[in-house]
Amino acid sequence: MTNNLTNGTDDGEGGGGYSLTGYIIVGIILYIIVVLAIGGNALVIASVLVFRKLRTVTNYFIVSLAISDLLLALFVMDFNACFIVLGDYWPFGQVFCRFYISIDIMLSTASILNLCLISLDRYWAITSPFSYYQRVNATNAIILIVVVWVTSFLISVLPVMLGLHVDYTLDDEEFDFFYKEPTFCVLIINQWYALGSSVISFFIPIFIMGYTYARIFIVARRQARQIAAYNNTGQRIQGTDKKAQGSMRRERKATKTLAIIVGVFIGCWLPFFILNVVDPFCGRCVPPTLFSFTVWLGYVNSALNPIIYAQNRSFRNAFKTILFCYKCRGLSMRQADSSDDHTAMSNTSRQERLRGRLGNGYNTTPRPSHSDHRSSVENSAEQNHKMVKDTSLVIANKNANANVQDSKKDSSSPVAVATITHSDANGNAIDVPL
Repeated sequence: MTNNLTNGTDDGEGGGGYSLTGYIIVGIILYIIVVLAIGGNALVIASVLVFRKLRTVTNYFIVSLAISDLLLALFVMDFNACFIVLGDYWPFGQVFCRFYISIDIMLSTASILNLCLISLDRYWAITSPFSYYQRVNATNAIILIVVVWVTSFLISVLPVMLGLHVDYTLDDEEFDFFYKEPTFCVLIINQWYALGSSVISFFIPIFIMGYTYARIFIVARRQARQIAAYNNTGQRIQGTDKKAQGSMRRERKATKTLAIIVGVFIGCWLPFFILNVVDPFCGRCVPPTLFSFTVWLGYVNSALNPIIYAQNRSFRNAFKTILFCYKCRGLSMRQADSSDDHTAMSNTSRQERLRGRLGNGYNTTPRPSHSDHRSSVENSAEQNHKMVKDTSLVIANKNANANVQDSKKDSSSPVAVATITHSDANGNAIDVPL
Protein backbone atom coordinates (compact mmCIF):
# COMPACT_ATOMS: atom_id res chain seq x y z
CA MET A 1 0.00 0.00 0.00
CA THR A 2 2.91 2.30 0.73
CA ASN A 3 4.40 1.83 -2.72
CA ASN A 4 1.07 2.50 -4.37
CA LEU A 5 0.66 5.70 -2.41
CA THR A 6 4.16 7.12 -2.78
CA ASN A 7 5.46 5.94 -6.13
CA GLY A 8 2.84 7.57 -8.37
CA THR A 9 4.70 10.84 -8.90
CA ASP A 10 6.38 10.01 -12.20
CA ASP A 11 5.41 11.60 -15.53
CA GLY A 12 3.83 14.63 -13.91
CA GLU A 13 1.31 12.62 -11.91
CA GLY A 14 0.43 13.15 -8.27
CA GLY A 15 0.47 10.65 -5.44
CA GLY A 16 -2.90 9.27 -6.43
CA GLY A 17 -1.78 8.26 -9.90
CA TYR A 18 -4.09 10.63 -11.85
CA SER A 19 -3.20 13.19 -14.49
CA LEU A 20 -4.13 16.84 -14.04
CA THR A 21 -7.26 16.36 -16.15
CA GLY A 22 -8.11 13.28 -14.12
CA TYR A 23 -7.81 15.19 -10.85
CA ILE A 24 -10.09 17.93 -12.18
CA ILE A 25 -12.75 15.44 -13.27
CA VAL A 26 -12.52 13.45 -10.04
CA GLY A 27 -12.66 16.64 -7.98
CA ILE A 28 -15.78 17.87 -9.79
CA ILE A 29 -17.54 14.53 -9.29
CA LEU A 30 -16.60 14.28 -5.61
CA TYR A 31 -17.66 17.81 -4.73
CA ILE A 32 -20.95 17.41 -6.60
CA ILE A 33 -21.62 14.46 -4.29
CA VAL A 34 -20.65 16.60 -1.28
CA VAL A 35 -22.95 19.46 -2.31
CA LEU A 36 -25.86 17.07 -2.95
CA ALA A 37 -25.34 15.43 0.44
CA ILE A 38 -25.22 18.77 2.28
CA GLY A 39 -28.16 20.33 0.44
CA GLY A 40 -30.36 17.24 0.45
CA ASN A 41 -29.95 16.37 4.12
CA ALA A 42 -30.29 20.01 5.18
CA LEU A 43 -33.55 20.08 3.20
CA VAL A 44 -34.82 16.99 5.05
CA ILE A 45 -34.04 18.54 8.42
CA ALA A 46 -35.60 21.88 7.45
CA SER A 47 -38.76 20.18 6.20
CA VAL A 48 -39.36 18.41 9.50
CA LEU A 49 -38.60 21.56 11.50
CA VAL A 50 -40.90 23.79 9.42
CA PHE A 51 -43.91 21.57 8.72
CA ARG A 52 -45.88 20.24 11.68
CA LYS A 53 -47.30 17.38 9.64
CA LEU A 54 -43.84 15.82 9.37
CA ARG A 55 -43.12 15.85 13.10
CA THR A 56 -43.81 12.18 13.74
CA VAL A 57 -41.88 9.65 15.79
CA THR A 58 -40.64 7.86 12.68
CA ASN A 59 -39.37 11.15 11.28
CA TYR A 60 -37.41 11.74 14.48
CA PHE A 61 -35.25 8.78 13.46
CA ILE A 62 -35.07 10.06 9.89
CA VAL A 63 -33.90 13.46 11.13
CA SER A 64 -31.24 11.76 13.23
CA LEU A 65 -30.11 9.87 10.13
CA ALA A 66 -30.08 13.10 8.10
CA ILE A 67 -28.01 14.83 10.79
CA SER A 68 -25.40 12.07 10.67
CA ASP A 69 -25.28 12.28 6.86
CA LEU A 70 -25.06 16.09 6.95
CA LEU A 71 -22.21 16.05 9.46
CA LEU A 72 -20.49 13.35 7.44
CA ALA A 73 -20.59 15.60 4.38
CA LEU A 74 -19.42 18.66 6.32
CA PHE A 75 -16.58 17.16 8.37
CA VAL A 76 -15.48 14.07 6.42
CA MET A 77 -16.46 13.96 2.75
CA ASP A 78 -15.18 17.39 1.73
CA PHE A 79 -11.82 16.86 3.48
CA ASN A 80 -11.46 13.41 1.95
CA ALA A 81 -12.17 14.89 -1.49
CA CYS A 82 -9.53 17.56 -0.86
CA PHE A 83 -7.03 14.86 0.14
CA ILE A 84 -7.66 12.94 -3.09
CA VAL A 85 -7.61 16.00 -5.36
CA LEU A 86 -4.30 17.17 -3.85
CA GLY A 87 -2.71 13.82 -4.71
CA ASP A 88 -2.96 12.09 -1.33
CA TYR A 89 -1.66 15.17 0.44
CA TRP A 90 -3.16 16.17 3.80
CA PRO A 91 -2.68 19.89 4.55
CA PHE A 92 -4.69 20.04 7.78
CA GLY A 93 -2.25 18.56 10.29
CA GLN A 94 -2.04 15.40 12.37
CA VAL A 95 -4.35 16.49 15.18
CA PHE A 96 -7.23 17.21 12.85
CA CYS A 97 -6.46 13.95 11.04
CA ARG A 98 -7.21 11.95 14.18
CA PHE A 99 -10.44 13.91 14.71
CA TYR A 100 -11.35 13.37 11.03
CA ILE A 101 -10.80 9.60 11.25
CA SER A 102 -12.71 9.21 14.52
CA ILE A 103 -15.66 11.34 13.34
CA ASP A 104 -15.78 9.34 10.10
CA ILE A 105 -16.23 6.09 12.02
CA MET A 106 -18.73 7.63 14.45
CA LEU A 107 -20.99 9.15 11.81
CA SER A 108 -20.97 6.03 9.65
CA THR A 109 -21.87 3.95 12.71
CA ALA A 110 -24.59 6.42 13.70
CA SER A 111 -26.12 6.16 10.22
CA ILE A 112 -26.28 2.38 10.47
CA LEU A 113 -27.75 2.38 13.98
CA ASN A 114 -30.32 5.02 13.00
CA LEU A 115 -31.41 2.81 10.11
CA CYS A 116 -31.65 -0.05 12.58
CA LEU A 117 -33.95 2.07 14.77
CA ILE A 118 -36.08 2.95 11.75
CA SER A 119 -36.53 -0.71 10.89
CA LEU A 120 -37.49 -1.53 14.49
CA ASP A 121 -39.96 1.37 14.48
CA ARG A 122 -41.61 0.03 11.32
CA TYR A 123 -41.58 -3.50 12.76
CA TRP A 124 -43.43 -2.42 15.89
CA ALA A 125 -45.89 -0.32 13.88
CA ILE A 126 -46.80 -3.22 11.59
CA THR A 127 -46.75 -6.16 13.99
CA SER A 128 -48.16 -4.40 17.10
CA PRO A 129 -50.32 -1.52 15.85
CA PHE A 130 -52.46 -1.33 19.02
CA SER A 131 -49.54 -0.98 21.46
CA TYR A 132 -47.27 0.91 19.07
CA TYR A 133 -48.19 4.44 20.22
CA GLN A 134 -47.76 3.45 23.86
CA ARG A 135 -44.41 1.79 23.22
CA VAL A 136 -42.93 4.30 20.76
CA ASN A 137 -43.65 7.86 21.85
CA ALA A 138 -41.59 11.02 21.52
CA THR A 139 -39.78 10.52 24.83
CA ASN A 140 -38.77 6.94 24.06
CA ALA A 141 -37.69 7.95 20.56
CA ILE A 142 -35.39 10.66 21.92
CA ILE A 143 -33.92 8.20 24.43
CA LEU A 144 -33.21 5.68 21.66
CA ILE A 145 -31.59 8.35 19.50
CA VAL A 146 -29.34 9.42 22.38
CA VAL A 147 -28.34 5.79 22.93
CA VAL A 148 -27.42 5.49 19.25
CA TRP A 149 -25.14 8.51 19.32
CA VAL A 150 -23.50 7.56 22.62
CA THR A 151 -22.86 4.02 21.33
CA SER A 152 -21.37 5.42 18.12
CA PHE A 153 -19.06 7.63 20.16
CA LEU A 154 -17.92 4.79 22.40
CA ILE A 155 -16.96 2.45 19.54
CA SER A 156 -15.34 5.09 17.33
CA VAL A 157 -14.01 8.30 18.86
CA LEU A 158 -12.87 6.80 22.14
CA PRO A 159 -10.84 3.89 20.65
CA VAL A 160 -9.20 6.13 18.05
CA MET A 161 -8.24 8.76 20.61
CA LEU A 162 -6.81 6.02 22.86
CA GLY A 163 -4.92 4.44 19.97
CA LEU A 164 -6.74 1.10 20.14
CA HIS A 165 -6.95 0.97 16.34
CA VAL A 166 -3.19 1.17 15.71
CA ASP A 167 -1.57 -1.75 13.87
CA TYR A 168 1.72 -2.48 15.66
CA THR A 169 2.61 -5.29 13.24
CA LEU A 170 3.80 -2.76 10.67
CA ASP A 171 7.52 -2.11 10.28
CA ASP A 172 9.00 1.13 11.54
CA GLU A 173 8.94 2.92 8.19
CA GLU A 174 5.31 2.08 7.48
CA PHE A 175 4.30 2.83 11.06
CA ASP A 176 5.89 6.29 10.98
CA PHE A 177 4.35 7.06 7.60
CA PHE A 178 0.80 5.96 8.45
CA TYR A 179 0.55 7.30 11.99
CA LYS A 180 3.12 10.11 12.34
CA GLU A 181 3.35 11.75 8.93
CA PRO A 182 1.46 15.08 9.22
CA THR A 183 0.85 15.31 5.46
CA PHE A 184 -0.81 11.88 5.17
CA CYS A 185 -4.16 10.84 6.65
CA VAL A 186 -5.63 7.38 5.95
CA LEU A 187 -7.39 5.04 8.39
CA ILE A 188 -5.08 2.09 9.01
CA ILE A 189 -6.48 -0.29 11.67
CA ASN A 190 -5.36 -3.58 13.18
CA GLN A 191 -7.05 -6.91 12.62
CA TRP A 192 -9.08 -7.10 15.82
CA TYR A 193 -10.35 -3.56 15.67
CA ALA A 194 -11.29 -4.04 12.01
CA LEU A 195 -13.20 -7.21 12.81
CA GLY A 196 -14.84 -5.96 16.02
CA SER A 197 -15.85 -2.52 14.74
CA SER A 198 -17.21 -3.95 11.47
CA VAL A 199 -19.28 -6.57 13.32
CA ILE A 200 -20.69 -4.10 15.85
CA SER A 201 -21.13 -1.16 13.46
CA PHE A 202 -22.38 -2.97 10.39
CA PHE A 203 -23.00 -6.71 10.36
CA ILE A 204 -25.09 -7.01 13.54
CA PRO A 205 -27.34 -4.02 12.66
CA ILE A 206 -27.71 -5.30 9.10
CA PHE A 207 -28.78 -8.69 10.46
CA ILE A 208 -31.36 -6.99 12.70
CA MET A 209 -32.66 -4.91 9.81
CA GLY A 210 -32.86 -7.94 7.54
CA TYR A 211 -34.85 -9.86 10.15
CA THR A 212 -37.25 -7.01 10.94
CA TYR A 213 -37.99 -6.22 7.29
CA ALA A 214 -38.47 -9.91 6.50
CA ARG A 215 -41.01 -10.13 9.32
CA ILE A 216 -42.65 -6.90 8.16
CA PHE A 217 -42.96 -8.30 4.65
CA ILE A 218 -44.60 -11.49 5.93
CA VAL A 219 -47.08 -9.60 8.15
CA ALA A 220 -47.92 -7.06 5.44
CA ARG A 221 -48.50 -9.83 2.91
CA ARG A 222 -50.80 -11.66 5.31
CA GLN A 223 -52.74 -8.46 6.01
CA ALA A 224 -53.11 -7.80 2.29
CA ARG A 225 -54.55 -11.28 1.77
CA GLN A 226 -56.96 -10.84 4.67
CA ILE A 227 -58.17 -7.52 3.27
CA ALA A 228 -58.64 -9.05 -0.17
CA ALA A 229 -60.58 -11.99 1.28
CA TYR A 230 -62.73 -9.66 3.37
CA ASN A 231 -63.60 -7.55 0.34
CA ASN A 232 -64.44 -10.58 -1.73
CA THR A 233 -67.12 -11.68 0.74
CA GLY A 234 -69.29 -8.76 -0.37
CA GLN A 235 -69.62 -7.34 3.11
CA ARG A 236 -69.87 -3.58 3.49
CA ILE A 237 -66.88 -1.96 5.12
CA GLN A 238 -67.82 0.45 7.87
CA GLY A 239 -66.10 3.78 8.52
CA THR A 240 -63.79 2.41 11.22
CA ASP A 241 -62.74 -0.44 8.94
CA LYS A 242 -61.94 2.03 6.18
CA LYS A 243 -59.79 3.99 8.57
CA ALA A 244 -57.94 0.85 9.66
CA GLN A 245 -57.51 -0.20 6.05
CA GLY A 246 -56.10 3.21 5.10
CA SER A 247 -53.76 3.12 8.11
CA MET A 248 -52.40 -0.29 7.12
CA ARG A 249 -51.94 0.94 3.55
CA ARG A 250 -49.92 3.91 4.73
CA GLU A 251 -47.82 1.69 6.99
CA ARG A 252 -47.03 -0.67 4.12
CA LYS A 253 -46.06 2.26 1.87
CA ALA A 254 -43.79 3.72 4.53
CA THR A 255 -42.22 0.31 5.07
CA LYS A 256 -41.55 0.00 1.35
CA THR A 257 -39.83 3.39 1.26
CA LEU A 258 -37.69 2.61 4.29
CA ALA A 259 -36.81 -0.82 2.88
CA ILE A 260 -35.45 0.95 -0.22
CA ILE A 261 -33.35 3.16 2.05
CA VAL A 262 -31.91 0.11 3.83
CA GLY A 263 -31.31 -1.70 0.54
CA VAL A 264 -29.44 1.27 -0.91
CA PHE A 265 -27.43 1.56 2.29
CA ILE A 266 -26.37 -2.09 2.16
CA GLY A 267 -25.44 -1.81 -1.51
CA CYS A 268 -23.34 1.28 -0.82
CA TRP A 269 -21.55 0.26 2.37
CA LEU A 270 -21.23 -3.54 2.16
CA PRO A 271 -18.25 -3.47 -0.29
CA PHE A 272 -16.32 -1.16 2.03
CA PHE A 273 -16.87 -3.25 5.15
CA ILE A 274 -15.88 -6.42 3.34
CA LEU A 275 -12.60 -4.84 2.23
CA ASN A 276 -12.19 -3.25 5.67
CA VAL A 277 -12.13 -6.71 7.26
CA VAL A 278 -10.11 -8.44 4.53
CA ASP A 279 -7.34 -5.83 4.16
CA PRO A 280 -5.67 -6.23 7.62
CA PHE A 281 -5.71 -10.03 7.35
CA CYS A 282 -4.19 -10.17 3.85
CA GLY A 283 -1.23 -7.90 4.56
CA ARG A 284 -2.73 -4.70 3.04
CA CYS A 285 -3.44 -6.42 -0.27
CA VAL A 286 -6.37 -4.17 -1.26
CA PRO A 287 -5.33 -1.53 -3.85
CA PRO A 288 -5.70 2.05 -2.51
CA THR A 289 -7.77 3.12 -5.53
CA LEU A 290 -10.26 0.31 -4.98
CA PHE A 291 -10.41 1.10 -1.27
CA SER A 292 -11.08 4.79 -1.96
CA PHE A 293 -13.77 3.84 -4.47
CA THR A 294 -15.63 1.71 -1.90
CA VAL A 295 -15.33 4.50 0.67
CA TRP A 296 -16.93 7.00 -1.70
CA LEU A 297 -19.53 4.46 -2.73
CA GLY A 298 -20.55 4.51 0.92
CA TYR A 299 -20.50 8.31 0.98
CA VAL A 300 -22.83 8.37 -2.02
CA ASN A 301 -25.49 6.87 0.25
CA SER A 302 -25.55 10.13 2.21
CA ALA A 303 -26.51 11.97 -0.97
CA LEU A 304 -29.08 9.37 -2.04
CA ASN A 305 -31.12 9.33 1.16
CA PRO A 306 -32.89 12.68 0.52
CA ILE A 307 -33.80 11.48 -3.00
CA ILE A 308 -35.33 8.36 -1.50
CA TYR A 309 -37.25 10.46 1.03
CA ALA A 310 -38.83 12.35 -1.89
CA GLN A 311 -40.83 9.22 -2.73
CA ASN A 312 -42.94 10.06 0.33
CA ARG A 313 -45.68 12.52 -0.69
CA SER A 314 -45.42 14.55 2.51
CA PHE A 315 -41.68 15.05 2.11
CA ARG A 316 -42.09 15.72 -1.61
CA ASN A 317 -44.64 18.47 -0.96
CA ALA A 318 -42.40 19.97 1.71
CA PHE A 319 -39.41 19.92 -0.65
CA LYS A 320 -41.43 21.67 -3.37
CA THR A 321 -42.71 24.31 -0.96
CA ILE A 322 -39.20 25.15 0.26
CA LEU A 323 -37.37 24.90 -3.07
CA PHE A 324 -39.92 26.87 -5.10
CA CYS A 325 -40.03 29.70 -2.54
CA TYR A 326 -43.52 30.07 -1.05
CA LYS A 327 -42.75 33.76 -0.36
CA CYS A 328 -42.63 34.32 -4.12
CA ARG A 329 -46.28 33.28 -4.20
CA GLY A 330 -47.26 35.62 -1.36
CA LEU A 331 -47.69 32.88 1.25
CA SER A 332 -46.64 33.08 4.85
CA MET A 333 -44.94 30.30 6.76
CA ARG A 334 -48.20 29.10 8.28
CA GLN A 335 -50.03 29.26 4.96
CA ALA A 336 -47.26 27.21 3.36
CA ASP A 337 -47.69 24.41 5.89
CA SER A 338 -48.67 21.33 3.97
CA SER A 339 -51.12 20.26 6.63
CA ASP A 340 -52.92 23.61 6.56
CA ASP A 341 -52.96 23.64 2.75
CA HIS A 342 -54.34 20.14 2.71
CA THR A 343 -57.08 21.11 5.15
CA ALA A 344 -58.00 24.21 3.15
CA MET A 345 -58.16 22.25 -0.09
CA SER A 346 -60.31 19.62 1.58
CA ASN A 347 -62.71 22.27 2.90
CA THR A 348 -62.95 23.94 -0.52
CA SER A 349 -63.66 20.71 -2.32
CA ARG A 350 -66.21 19.80 0.36
CA GLN A 351 -68.02 23.12 -0.14
CA GLU A 352 -68.03 22.64 -3.91
CA ARG A 353 -69.54 19.17 -3.53
CA LEU A 354 -72.17 20.61 -1.16
CA ARG A 355 -73.14 23.29 -3.67
CA GLY A 356 -73.50 20.67 -6.36
CA ARG A 357 -75.84 18.65 -4.19
CA LEU A 358 -77.97 21.63 -3.15
CA GLY A 359 -78.68 22.75 -6.71
CA ASN A 360 -80.44 25.97 -7.68
CA GLY A 361 -83.18 25.77 -5.05
CA TYR A 362 -80.89 26.78 -2.19
CA ASN A 363 -78.93 29.85 -1.45
CA THR A 364 -75.21 29.06 -1.54
CA THR A 365 -73.90 32.61 -1.41
CA PRO A 366 -71.18 33.28 1.14
CA ARG A 367 -72.02 34.70 4.54
CA PRO A 368 -72.05 38.54 4.63
CA SER A 369 -69.60 40.59 6.60
CA HIS A 370 -70.52 42.53 9.76
CA SER A 371 -71.13 45.83 7.92
CA ASP A 372 -73.22 44.13 5.25
CA HIS A 373 -75.23 42.43 7.97
CA ARG A 374 -75.95 45.78 9.71
CA SER A 375 -77.05 47.39 6.43
CA SER A 376 -79.38 44.50 5.69
CA VAL A 377 -80.93 44.81 9.17
CA GLU A 378 -81.62 48.52 8.65
CA ASN A 379 -83.18 47.92 5.23
CA SER A 380 -85.32 45.17 6.68
CA ALA A 381 -86.57 47.50 9.46
CA GLU A 382 -87.58 50.17 6.91
CA GLN A 383 -89.43 47.58 4.84
CA ASN A 384 -91.28 46.29 7.91
CA HIS A 385 -92.27 49.87 8.92
CA LYS A 386 -93.63 50.57 5.42
CA MET A 387 -95.53 47.30 5.46
CA VAL A 388 -97.16 48.19 8.78
CA LYS A 389 -98.27 51.56 7.37
CA ASP A 390 -99.77 49.96 4.28
CA THR A 391 -101.52 47.32 6.34
CA SER A 392 -103.00 49.98 8.65
CA LEU A 393 -104.44 51.87 5.66
CA VAL A 394 -106.09 48.76 4.29
CA ILE A 395 -107.66 47.84 7.62
CA ALA A 396 -108.91 51.39 8.18
CA ASN A 397 -110.58 51.47 4.73
CA LYS A 398 -112.37 48.22 5.45
CA ASN A 399 -113.58 49.50 8.82
CA ALA A 400 -114.79 52.74 7.24
CA ASN A 401 -116.80 50.93 4.56
CA ALA A 402 -118.33 48.70 7.18
CA ASN A 403 -119.36 51.73 9.30
CA VAL A 404 -120.93 53.46 6.29
CA GLN A 405 -123.04 50.40 5.48
CA ASP A 406 -124.16 50.08 9.11
CA SER A 407 -125.17 53.74 9.24
CA LYS A 408 -127.34 53.36 6.15
CA LYS A 409 -129.15 50.40 7.67
CA ASP A 410 -129.77 52.18 10.99
CA SER A 411 -131.09 55.72 10.30
CA SER A 412 -131.65 56.46 14.01
CA SER A 413 -127.95 56.08 14.73
CA PRO A 414 -125.68 59.07 14.35
CA VAL A 415 -123.81 59.31 11.17
CA ALA A 416 -120.52 57.54 11.42
CA VAL A 417 -117.52 59.38 10.22
CA ALA A 418 -115.07 57.27 8.29
CA THR A 419 -111.52 57.69 9.36
CA ILE A 420 -108.23 56.18 8.51
CA THR A 421 -105.32 55.53 10.82
CA HIS A 422 -102.09 57.07 9.69
CA SER A 423 -98.65 56.97 11.26
CA ASP A 424 -96.68 60.15 11.69
CA ALA A 425 -92.92 60.55 11.32
CA ASN A 426 -92.40 59.38 14.91
CA GLY A 427 -94.47 56.27 14.41
CA ASN A 428 -97.51 57.47 16.42
CA ALA A 429 -101.02 56.49 15.17
CA ILE A 430 -103.32 59.45 14.09
CA ASP A 431 -106.99 59.09 13.03
CA VAL A 432 -107.69 61.23 9.98
CA PRO A 433 -111.36 61.68 8.76
CA LEU A 434 -112.12 60.88 5.16
